Amino acid sequence: MVLKRGRGVLVLFGAGVVCTGACGPGLAPGTSGDQPLLTFGSQLASSDGVPNGANVRLGVIWTDPLQRQPDVPMPSDWFSTTLSPKRLDAFTTTFYRPPPPAALFPIDTPGGGDEIEMAFGEAFIFDDGDDDGAYQIHGTDAEMAPPDRYLAGSPEAIVYVSRPFSRAQITFPLGPAILPGYTTLAFFCTGQVPGDIKQNFGMGFVLQPSQTLPEIRTCLRSHSP
Repeated sequence: MVLKRGRGVLVLFGAGVVCTGACGPGLAPGTSGDQPLLTFGSQLASSDGVPNGANVRLGVIWTDPLQRQPDVPMPSDWFSTTLSPKRLDAFTTTFYRPPPPAALFPIDTPGGGDEIEMAFGEAFIFDDGDDDGAYQIHGTDAEMAPPDRYLAGSPEAIVYVSRPFSRAQITFPLGPAILPGYTTLAFFCTGQVPGDIKQNFGMGFVLQPSQTLPEIRTCLRSHSP
């Protein structure tokens, strides 16, 4: 399986692209009138290894798997989360707005004639080392600038569809029933080969401290082979 670029067909996620941005702790919705668009439960599989005193935050970057545009951070005031040092084993996150317009990208069907417009998000837990509520990332591996660093990544992904296919696409790697709006996707991989995909699965996080984006999935990766 290969990744075709341009306005081509998404077959397999490849390496990431340049990302420079900032994202805060995500403690409050953007405005008091915002309505929840997506709420999902999460947990960190094990907190063993999280540094004492770590300033844990939730971050989300939107990435184009066809590598045609830079990663886009989700603004911190567009979502809320109950994540805290005391709630690593069970916390919830709510999105109040769609991804930034710059995060959306189109994908054609193999023969053309049908197209989806969507965004693909990677969520992670990071240590806000300087307690400024922001992080800076850059490079093909979404490297995070010190003193901040990633603490955990997720094998699940967040997908937002602004315009679905006009008809179900059985061979679409993210599943044939992708509908408008948000969903979370769980990938069941056999090595680098994607198998079953489940929607609205929630998100688990796996501890993997790093300066580069932790990629927990073995298939459909967004920032590494």
